[in-house]
Amino acid sequence: MLPLDVLPFLGLFYFNFWTAAVIALFVAGVIYAQTQFFKPNQRVLDRFKNTSIGHRGGGAHRVSTDTSKDTETTNKANDTNSHTGSTASPTHPPENTLSAFREGHKMGFTSVEFDIQMTKDGVPVVFHDTYIGRTLKVDKESELKTINDLTYAELKKLRFLPERAGEQYRDERVPTMYETFDECSRLNLDMMIELKSGPKIWDACRAVVSEIGKRKLYDRCFIASFNPAALVYCRYLDKRVTTTYLVASSASSSIAQELTRQGKTPPAALRIRALGLVLDSILRFFAHPITMRFLGIGIIAMQHTSISAEIAQMFHRWNIPVLVWTVNDALEHDHWIRSGISCITDFGSRIQEKEKDK
Repeated sequence: MLPLDVLPFLGLFYFNFWTAAVIALFVAGVIYAQTQFFKPNQRVLDRFKNTSIGHRGGGAHRVSTDTSKDTETTNKANDTNSHTGSTASPTHPPENTLSAFREGHKMGFTSVEFDIQMTKDGVPVVFHDTYIGRTLKVDKESELKTINDLTYAELKKLRFLPERAGEQYRDERVPTMYETFDECSRLNLDMMIELKSGPKIWDACRAVVSEIGKRKLYDRCFIASFNPAALVYCRYLDKRVTTTYLVASSASSSIAQELTRQGKTPPAALRIRALGLVLDSILRFFAHPITMRFLGIGIIAMQHTSISAEIAQMFHRWNIPVLVWTVNDALEHDHWIRSGISCITDFGSRIQEKEKDK
């Protein structure tokens, strides 16, 4: 017979044990349901392993180092701006255009990357920058207008700046998402579709997911964003789409660069080291394989300055393909491809050389 004063403790023990067991089973059930319900499309993961993806179509070969209108990261390996600061060659089409996709296809790319934004009247178009002045020919007062400020009819009237387009491409227009899907399907190109951040990102989510579903392109494309909430929303709309989390090397510096590129002054708080560490910790949390699995994010795309062989191996153990952006150095490109890591690149000539070696 147990003493009476011991019985309450036994009751507490049983209560805690069964409570903990129920909670553990519930959590395990949620994790299982999440990983099954949000399980990425394996066919897409396999298609985008160990491949080169044409940056903004791949055909707008950018060679200038002029970054006067843009402060994004420069690929120091060959002093070629890895994002929007560089210019189209005089003989090449402007970035994110139908001609750029055609040229990228000629270069040997089987996959292309492009950016989606929404016009004022709700038309999804392919355009990278927040402001239109870097690539489009507008007056001084309109340089800081955004895609969201223009209707599609207004946008169609604009042409690319001479330094952004070869002579034969001067009449090229900003294409709609629908035109781009048509052209990429015609050319048999797989697609990496980046949703640009902004007030209309949720409209862009709905437009892109809806169009992928209508065209049954689940195995031929994936949606990418720096915003994990947008990726979760896309999976909520249709669990058959594949999503990719874009990761910069530093959250605070990326925010500062984006604000500067938009003509805004970054807050002084971004220079506080402690805040930078907090922001980077949040970034690493969403970029962890367990978090990505739980959220149904199937692919990780990391800035080339933040990737290492050890990090890549960690993601590969979780069957998460790794993309690296934007790699325009030949040696670095070949190193990552040999390591089983895909590269987002402007370096179409590298693809042509590999085809000749086969």
